Amino acid sequence: MVSKKYFSVCKYMFVDTQFPKVFRPTFLDFEPSIWWGFDIKPEEVNDYPFRHPHNKWLARRYPFKTNTLEIYEGKAAMSLRWHLGGSCYVHTNTMNPATSEFDDDDRFLYLVMAYKDKDSWDGKNLLPRLKNFIHWLEEMPSCPVEAVYCRATNCNPHSQRHLRLTNMKLEPKATKQRLDKCYRSYFGATDWDEYLDGDGIPFLKLRFEPKNPKK
Repeated sequence: MVSKKYFSVCKYMFVDTQFPKVFRPTFLDFEPSIWWGFDIKPEEVNDYPFRHPHNKWLARRYPFKTNTLEIYEGKAAMSLRWHLGGSCYVHTNTMNPATSEFDDDDRFLYLVMAYKDKDSWDGKNLLPRLKNFIHWLEEMPSCPVEAVYCRATNCNPHSQRHLRLTNMKLEPKATKQRLDKCYRSYFGATDWDEYLDGDGIPFLKLRFEPKNPKK
């Protein structure tokens, strides 16, 4: 893993896009795994170059670390994990809603997943903390983000077991239907009809009203 000191002298590396690289011997059977970068604290935000200005803005208030989640052989998902407080977290990345591929387009911020750590969660609600995270982004001067979106995903089935590598606290009642209803009522989410996820269902576009959008 690249050291923190290296970022301070290398202008071509960005702290928010350097995700851990996975090296796995080919003779081992594949198992899902997660690989973490190092923590970046708000007081360190000016010490490193950022690729995405909205990530630098978010990092002024929220600590983060990069991660690479190996889902199955040949398929990995990279994201930034933001600490919302009290061991509540949200993972994000810039993702093109038309292709469902991560890219460098600052206009679209995808909320990959939000959860509470099963061992260290402080017992307070995650949702207000996530809403504050979005509100903080809305305060960004010349905000390049035009849409914040997600999909309702039930993390309990065996097919989603790779997500448990984050040490998330499983919520038996958090079905896809209940999450969909929650995102609509609490975050003002609506169907983003022109963009479909891998199951052919519209992504959920959250209410997002930047006060100073980029012109």
